[in-house]
Amino acid sequence: MEVLDEFDINIIKELEKDGRMAFSLIAQEIGISNTMVHQRVAKMTEQGILKGIKPILDEKKIGYDWA
Repeated sequence: MEVLDEFDINIIKELEKDGRMAFSLIAQEIGISNTMVHQRVAKMTEQGILKGIKPILDEKKIGYDWA
C-alpha cells in the first residue's frame, strides 16, 4: 500500500467538495498541472483508493421528509 502525499490529499479534499469538479479547477486550486491531477486520480482509482463518485441526496428535496 502506498502512502498518500500532500497533493493526493488535497486532490481528495477538492473532490469531496464536488466530485464533478473539473481537473483543471482542482489543479488551479492546489497549484499543480491538470495532467498531474489526472494522473494522480487515475493512479488512486487503479489502487482502489478512489472507488467512484457518488451523489449525496437531500432527502427532503426529493420528497422523503422523515422528520
